[in-house]
Amino acid sequence: MKTVRQRVIPASPEAVWRAISPLERAPQWLAGVESVEHTGGPVEGVGRQQRLTKLLYKHDVEIDQEIAVWESQRQLSLKHVRESSGGKDLNGVRDFHTTVFLEPERRGTRVRVEYTWKASLGLAWLFSFLLGGRVMSGELKETLTKIELLVRAK
Repeated sequence: MKTVRQRVIPASPEAVWRAISPLERAPQWLAGVESVEHTGGPVEGVGRQQRLTKLLYKHDVEIDQEIAVWESQRQLSLKHVRESSGGKDLNGVRDFHTTVFLEPERRGTRVRVEYTWKASLGLAWLFSFLLGGRVMSGELKETLTKIELLVRAK
């Protein structure tokens, strides 16, 4: 499954990358993220491990991530390794990725943000299909707005 949103931000890919690539800033641009902690691997680049805390469907969720793709000024992909709430693993979806793509354009940078995931048939799939796309679409729209505001503030 996939949910995608995009917009052109009137700034260079370099400026957008500078705003999002220090991943300690994720709470400033990634919708719903309350905090981020570097937990292993390099400070930046492929293999970085981090833990996000996020409010998701009115529940505090911890998300352990690993950077799967790090292409300066082009693409950043965060792979969810584990999600938990209240100490219990959340197993509804698999292979969840948050990816940001940057493409230079005449008017600035086309920023495309997408969530991709797999859900087994059953309640997780139905929930993803009926509600997840709508909720996630709103998150992606908010993420784009936050990225643009952060870039403009620089």
